[in-house]
Amino acid sequence: MNQSRIDRPSRFVSLQKTTLMLLFAIAMCVVTGRQAFATQGALCIPVHATIEALFVATGCTSPVGLCTAGQITGGVLNGQTSFTALGIATAAGMTGIEPDTTLSYHGVLEISTRHGTLTISDIGVFDQAFGVYSEVGRITAGTGRFENATGTLFIYGNAFPDGSGFNGAIRGKVCLK
Repeated sequence: MNQSRIDRPSRFVSLQKTTLMLLFAIAMCVVTGRQAFATQGALCIPVHATIEALFVATGCTSPVGLCTAGQITGGVLNGQTSFTALGIATAAGMTGIEPDTTLSYHGVLEISTRHGTLTISDIGVFDQAFGVYSEVGRITAGTGRFENATGTLFIYGNAFPDGSGFNGAIRGKVCLK
């Protein structure tokens, strides 16, 4: 019995040391990460926004006839959007593996805010059978506050039941230099 009383405090002390070491390691990672951003000279802003867009035909210059116009609400990206598809593939480009109702697409998404315009290379997958989509957007150019911006956005959501457009969420970061 005396042995178990001795073991418990030593295990508790060991647990405390392990916890302190873990907290120290996390703190070092945070500090190192902040230094890396300072060294690169970039301020990275988290993005938590919503998007709503409609399919448009007027003024659409897409070689595949797919364009949208919409609105982003929230944070640094609050503004108007326009998307021009440059290519589409049925079966997400994987004929025989994916159903033909799954489309993959690539295009250019422009976001116009009161601080400038952000241009994004956008690639996505749209499941027509379930009315859901997801996209990865890589920032490629910008004007105004967004000049020399970098970052990646993840956009996902649902098509409207009538097929006129979609809504969704945007997560990621925009890094300003």
